[in-house]
Amino acid sequence: MVEIVLGWLVCILFSTRLGSVRGRTGDGFAAGFLLGPVGVIYAGFMPYGTVKCNHCRMWCFKDADVCHNCGRTH
Repeated sequence: MVEIVLGWLVCILFSTRLGSVRGRTGDGFAAGFLLGPVGVIYAGFMPYGTVKCNHCRMWCFKDADVCHNCGRTH
């Protein structure tokens, strides 16, 4: 039982790290917490350098000045 809990914690930490590299720390944590080893794979395939726009909640590139969907600064 202890091995399963430790393995799940490692999956959470690893997927959180993968998510933070891609600018999506919360998504990486949620994937690792809810999905375990599958979440690590999911976090590995998340897109790089995207953030959610504060106004329309669509994904934008981190280095963009304005959102491509709503035209506002994010």
